[in-house]
Amino acid sequence: MQTRQHNPKLAIGSRIRLSALGIERCSKLKVRTGVVVGINPNGASFRVLIDGRKLPRTLHESYIEPEEEVQPIVAA
Repeated sequence: MQTRQHNPKLAIGSRIRLSALGIERCSKLKVRTGVVVGINPNGASFRVLIDGRKLPRTLHESYIEPEEEVQPIVAA
């Protein structure tokens, strides 16, 4: 079995949000952010702990994307 490379920005501990495809396909998820807690050995799916949930869900890499880091606004 071949292992494929996943997005290097998606590592265990990374904050993620659902992509547009993920929102469309997982419409029952009300909260759209979480943390990667595991990576499938094939590299195509991730175990994600959605914020506010007790148990992780397995989501395909096309359903998630790294959450943008918000830069604080500093008044000059």
